[in-house]
Amino acid sequence: MSMQTITPTMAAALKLPKDYGVIVSDVWPGGPAAAAGLEIGDVLVSMDGQVADNLPTVTYNFRLRDSTENVQLVVLRAGAEKRLSVAAVEQRSEFDSLAGMADPEKSLVAELGILGVEIDQRIAASATQLRGPHGIIVVARAAGATSEVPLLPGDIVRSVNNQPTATLQSARELMRAMKPGTPVTLQVQREGRLLYVTFTID
Repeated sequence: MSMQTITPTMAAALKLPKDYGVIVSDVWPGGPAAAAGLEIGDVLVSMDGQVADNLPTVTYNFRLRDSTENVQLVVLRAGAEKRLSVAAVEQRSEFDSLAGMADPEKSLVAELGILGVEIDQRIAASATQLRGPHGIIVVARAAGATSEVPLLPGDIVRSVNNQPTATLQSARELMRAMKPGTPVTLQVQREGRLLYVTFTID
């Protein structure tokens, strides 16, 4: 499912029961939300008993959730509340299969505490989620980082302090050149979105 913030203009146009909160903007065909009966246009009232007043809180609660129990949703549809029980299914990334390509020695970027795989022409041609043809895909966390680097498997490291990281070697060299106390900002693609990850070299 995809969700959006309800605005007063949207509420007026769609004749929604309230002019704030969260609306279901997409229900993926064949997915667990569709199977449970969720529909596009449903207004989210609560998730697992937590009030769904705004999108950041709902998204945060979904990300924090680590239970395999069904998600309990309450929605407003045509003025009536409906209770839905949605199977929790882990969404897999198209990069999950790359873990097998990682050589623990050659793929290690110890300074970032990751095992990575370079985006090559084959990966770039087959991957639909890439925001650019270069970068290092994090396939696993590894010991060795001197700093706490907030990277996750599936992240794509695109640059270090605005310097592109097209190869594992370039990432290692950029990190090794930095002295303790140096601030570092990585540009990272995570779940299709670009974001900055910042830390300081210890």
